[in-house]
Amino acid sequence: MKEKNVFVITGPCGVGKSTASRRLAQTLDKSCHINANLIYEMVVGRYLFPWQEVLKYIVLMADENTVRMRDGKRPPQEVMGDRAIEVFNEFKDKKIDCKYILDTSCKSIEDIVLEIKREERFIMEK
Repeated sequence: MKEKNVFVITGPCGVGKSTASRRLAQTLDKSCHINANLIYEMVVGRYLFPWQEVLKYIVLMADENTVRMRDGKRPPQEVMGDRAIEVFNEFKDKKIDCKYILDTSCKSIEDIVLEIKREERFIMEK
């Protein structure tokens, strides 16, 4: 039987979350890409984990110059400017276990997706 995974991918803007998530979904036989912002708007009551499968937690990060460069390539209405760096610094200041952090600064989208799929370090203990 194939392993069933739920991937939770987070990080500040400009690190490749949306691009990597879409590409990851495209590489899997059965998949669904759900933008987490939509989930936050739908929850009523309390948050529950509705899955009993393998949960992988990935925090995509990049260096500040990469975040600025990627943010600048967005459509004008989506550019975050200084706010992108504020969010970047907020993530840097969090005490996130380094095993869940994937630096996307110098990686192709294909390499990011492969690392997300292959690395067991992203598996969260139940």
